[in-house]
Amino acid sequence: MSKTKVDSTGIDLSDNFAFTGTVSGAGGGKINQVVQTVVDAVKTTSSTSYADFDLNVNITPSATSSKIMIFVSGTGGNDASHTRVTTGLHRDSTLLKECSFYDLTDDALVPITWSYLDSPSSSSQITYSCKFKSDNSGGTVTLNRAANNSTDYGTSTITVMEVLA
Repeated sequence: MSKTKVDSTGIDLSDNFAFTGTVSGAGGGKINQVVQTVVDAVKTTSSTSYADFDLNVNITPSATSSKIMIFVSGTGGNDASHTRVTTGLHRDSTLLKECSFYDLTDDALVPITWSYLDSPSSSSQITYSCKFKSDNSGGTVTLNRAANNSTDYGTSTITVMEVLA
């Protein structure tokens, strides 16, 4: 076995290396933890204020410098009045981002997809949630099913990952 020689030109990276101790300078971006919640239940609201549909997840960052990557994926629907399905991504009680999804045909499932990178600057437990509301009074929005359809169902998830700095 040959020894790797380090000189002014650097290290020969074609060799294999086994590290002991701490390797510095490798940078951040490592995933420290992943937490997910899956919601199979059908949830419905006619409220024009955000309603909690149990699409929530708790995470406790290991450092205040960590970032949290949030992914929301699922299906929703609205009633035949073409009510907009509006979703809000929340950190605890703070609205981080809002997005609306439309059902262009009566009673179809609408894909709901989010990704968001948050910098909470906290090492305390945080609750992330995706909440839903109707954009017009009397309109119905539904999670995991088209609003007036009893046969088409979906599953929704919220996944959070702590990304180390």
